[in-house]
Amino acid sequence: MKEKWSKTAYITDRAHVFMGHFGVETFDFAIEDVGKVDNWKMAEDSPALKEVYIYI
Repeated sequence: MKEKWSKTAYITDRAHVFMGHFGVETFDFAIEDVGKVDNWKMAEDSPALKEVYIYI
């Protein structure tokens, strides 16, 4: 995804698809079962994030 769209373009297009094509006006979500990860990295050469929560 990162190779095809910038973050801004992806967020804008995602909103357009759900709101324009599907007719969605509102949405909600719940995160119930979470775990905590210390010093998580997105990639080997990325800086570590101190606290990251994951959906279990």
